[in-house]
Amino acid sequence: MRTLLFLYVSVIFGFTPTDVLSQNPEIYIESETTLTVDQVFELIMKQTDYKFIYQESLFKDLPEINVKQGVQPANDLLNRSLSQGDFEIQLEANNTVVVKKNTKRKKQQQIIISGEVLDEANMPLPGASVIEKGTSNGVTTDIDGKFTLNVSSNGGKILVSYLGYSTKEISLNGETNFSITLDVDAAGLDEIVVVGYGRKKKSELSSSVSIISQEELESSISSTNIQDVLQGRVPGMQISGTSGEPGQSASMVIQGMGSLEADSSPLTVVDGIIGGQYDPKDVKSISILRDAAATGLYGSRAANGVIVITTKDGKAGEFKVSVNSTFGPTSNWDDRVEVYDAEGLYGQWSTAMENLYNLRVSEGNTDFTSQTFEEYRNSVVPESALDYTTDWTDLLLRTGSLNQTQLSMSGGSDRTTFYVSASLNREKGTALDTYNNQYNFRGNLSHKISDKLTTNIRMTAQYGEKSEFNWPSPYTQAYQNVPLDSAFLPDGVTPTPAMDISQVPIWYRGTGVNYMLEREESENSKKYWGTTLMFELDYKITDWARFNTSNRVELTGSDHSMAYSNMTWVGYNYDGYMEWVYSYGLGVITSNTLHLNKSFGDHNFNAILGQEYNYDQTRYVEAVGTGIVGDLTALSSVGTARSVSGDLEESGFLSYFGQLDYDYKNKYYLVGSLRRDASSVFGENDRWGTFYSIGGSWMVNKENFLKDTDSWLDLLKVRMSYGTTGNANIESYLSMGTYSFTTSSGYNGDSGAWPSRLPNPDLTWETARKFNLGLDISIFNRASLEVNFYNRINDDLLQSVPLEATTGFTSQIRNIGSIRNRGIDLSLITTNIEGEFSWKTNFNFNINRNEVLELEGGEDIIDENMIIREGHSLRSFYLPEYQGVDTQTGAPIYTRWEDADGNKINGNDTTTPALVTTTNYQSEASYITTSSAYPKLTGGFANYFKYKNFHLNILTSFALGQTVYNYVDWNASDFNTNRFKLTKWQDLKRWENAGDQADIPQLIYGDIYNFSGTSSFYLEDASYLKIQKLTIGYTFPEAFLGRVFKEFTINASVENLAVITNYSFGDSDISFEYPFTDSTRYSPTRKFLLNLNFSF
Repeated sequence: MRTLLFLYVSVIFGFTPTDVLSQNPEIYIESETTLTVDQVFELIMKQTDYKFIYQESLFKDLPEINVKQGVQPANDLLNRSLSQGDFEIQLEANNTVVVKKNTKRKKQQQIIISGEVLDEANMPLPGASVIEKGTSNGVTTDIDGKFTLNVSSNGGKILVSYLGYSTKEISLNGETNFSITLDVDAAGLDEIVVVGYGRKKKSELSSSVSIISQEELESSISSTNIQDVLQGRVPGMQISGTSGEPGQSASMVIQGMGSLEADSSPLTVVDGIIGGQYDPKDVKSISILRDAAATGLYGSRAANGVIVITTKDGKAGEFKVSVNSTFGPTSNWDDRVEVYDAEGLYGQWSTAMENLYNLRVSEGNTDFTSQTFEEYRNSVVPESALDYTTDWTDLLLRTGSLNQTQLSMSGGSDRTTFYVSASLNREKGTALDTYNNQYNFRGNLSHKISDKLTTNIRMTAQYGEKSEFNWPSPYTQAYQNVPLDSAFLPDGVTPTPAMDISQVPIWYRGTGVNYMLEREESENSKKYWGTTLMFELDYKITDWARFNTSNRVELTGSDHSMAYSNMTWVGYNYDGYMEWVYSYGLGVITSNTLHLNKSFGDHNFNAILGQEYNYDQTRYVEAVGTGIVGDLTALSSVGTARSVSGDLEESGFLSYFGQLDYDYKNKYYLVGSLRRDASSVFGENDRWGTFYSIGGSWMVNKENFLKDTDSWLDLLKVRMSYGTTGNANIESYLSMGTYSFTTSSGYNGDSGAWPSRLPNPDLTWETARKFNLGLDISIFNRASLEVNFYNRINDDLLQSVPLEATTGFTSQIRNIGSIRNRGIDLSLITTNIEGEFSWKTNFNFNINRNEVLELEGGEDIIDENMIIREGHSLRSFYLPEYQGVDTQTGAPIYTRWEDADGNKINGNDTTTPALVTTTNYQSEASYITTSSAYPKLTGGFANYFKYKNFHLNILTSFALGQTVYNYVDWNASDFNTNRFKLTKWQDLKRWENAGDQADIPQLIYGDIYNFSGTSSFYLEDASYLKIQKLTIGYTFPEAFLGRVFKEFTINASVENLAVITNYSFGDSDISFEYPFTDSTRYSPTRKFLLNLNFSF
């Protein structure tokens, strides 16, 4: 009965090509060609179960259509092939389609409309389909993207489509001329990628570019910074030092560290202009540029790679209101760390003191032989200490929360589109009193003034309030305060006054700090804000030339206030301490580009000529006062004004640049760029720098010798590039001679100034020379592989060099040294299963080798247990080498190098060791270069599952071969009552009796061997495999939503779900710049989140 009813309806009303094939199967086109209507029908019948019945020669007067290689929906092929005729189409049983001349349609008055179809870069789209909605009446655009169409009504709609772009529905509303811009459908080889100062098709790239898809962006539902979105998704990008502190972000490095003292972070470009503010939920696409061909156009700023961010905009004819809300609890990540309770710690102290007592008695020490062990122990830690017990981790760490809500509106007409959003991000940290509340606003407006002139206005605003740590932080006290100390006096309410312990029976914490008191007797918070205004004009000069000018003004500021009473650690010696810091920033940038696009037969040229200027100014004022009166927290209420200081810093950039792209038959591609930059941060003799790049690619799959592979080989491309870029991320005045000022008694009680820095007029750019060789493969339209080999050498590194004492200065910043990073990036994206159940994967990894090639005079640089040495990794540990435990005495064993005279020598000495021996004392051990902090292999693995309306996304990240210095364990190994209080790890393989095979020395009070001194014992393999994000969700079908909602998706996710690692202190994702972890580190948090995302 259902089938009969369906057939009856189809016969009476018929179907238009727009919706004739309800399944709308995908049809594979082997190569670019032209097809008649009959050939289109044959192609569909060959690849599907549909059959077509029609009169012979019915379509003889219809033109052929041009189709490109790849996959196209069957309905799109029907729309285009039948658009020039008027037919009645009927779908009958067994997928039979009957096509015949439409004799029923009444003639209506025809209205002529015309216009152009453009891509996002305002370039014409020839061959785009323009169809009157609800009919088969349509045309395709000419080579200039122009069209003319007769429609039956000026109140109807047209559908505009093009392969690789999303179909757009346009309401006529009585208008007869249209300029229509299609948005890229982010899939396939023809995806448009934002690179440099323009856009290119992905298949045309000669460079190494990673793209974050909309699906991946939407899966990062709780991200408040771009690092969270990118982690584990981009080959060669290492994101480290992630923190659980609200409002903090991690550091990013692309393809290895390349600088000693300059910033190694990649350049960020937002909506075509360097820098800028954004909310991750406003981001539409992200491109990561890695090699010289991609980054060369940014010249002096692109030595560390470029992240290009494009924000969302509105769509013509569609008004949309969206709400995106994420909320849920967060928990402390370091749940693997066990700390002693009061009784356990007292037992450890007793054992340590008994071992020391027995050793001193055996030596005949009268201080010990004159008393029993119990007497000695009670003189240090009496048993009455057990009357007090505090679980500091339970007291100072808590369950946090995250609450993010964004409201956005978008829409517009054919000439004007807009996107507006406002968001609230509130996060309560897992450490007591930590929080960040942030409010964001964005408005993007685009208006087509005429067919040639378009203007864009973008505005952002941000305001936030966040906590700042007191010292020590709650994390420090949670893991370092001893459980025998009481946080409160016997009344259980009044915090223990640790700085004045006359009221306290005992207090073993050496720093004399009780956070519960500090939080009541101090204030420490920061307010911050920022706003940007961007104005852009785009003028189409001719069909092959356009001019663009983009201009932005950015204002930022912060207000940081601190007040400490005389009962706090900071204010104790000052009768109260107050400090106020206000900072302000101004940034102005203008970018002007001329874009040229011209073809001569099979030769295609694209060129960019540009000029850019930007000015930055920062200033701050700091005031410090002491002697706080009562509860007054205004700076004017202090008894003594200790100091007032300030700073004004300015810098400027001026740039000229150009780029030329050439391709022949869309098969052979060449690209070259040249940029000339000047920066005020460098010396007057070397402010200008010239940077260049050249690259090429070959679409091998388009060669005739591979023509038989069209059915399975979508892409085979070889890429190569070489070029130079620079790094100017340094302080503004390092090249200049500067003076320091004093308000103290340095000049007989008067203020004065003295030279503090020696000028260096020859200070210039750090320069990176990059070579990249790449291979791109795509097969069966299901799997794509990208492999890149890179070699980058950074020269003229900025480094502080010691000076002779006769100069009157200690050091000077100079251009010396060289570092090399070379390695392999690999990215594999696959569609494993398609259909009602689908499964897609994205796997990437990077192997990088970092080596210091040259330093000033070949001299090592040693800083806090690390060494920078020629021939070694940039971040190599330099420590005494720990060999184990003496099985007879339980003492630690260290490596000792000696010269011919028996003197100790270290690894940085030029003398070759005459003898390699051992010692039990850390202070007598030799410092030796050990392992590197950098991982040997990093990567990520993302899985996207979908079944009907359900979806499951799993993102994992990994790092292998990295080393971290565990300061938490180091703190636990100082066997004194004021510090030995931490984790239980040292119980595991500790020496106790002669003959024991142990990893850890005998527990002995006083640390007589200085085992707590730095050594390789505290280095740990920090390799990890982390389940970074797991999200499961459901998208409600349209039938369920009714007339209110357009879309509704609900997601549940867990972030930082689990980690597999041998590292003993939880998350080992530590900063490469500072590869040490201690109890002050705010550990990353585990988040349990619910997300509601709907629109109407």
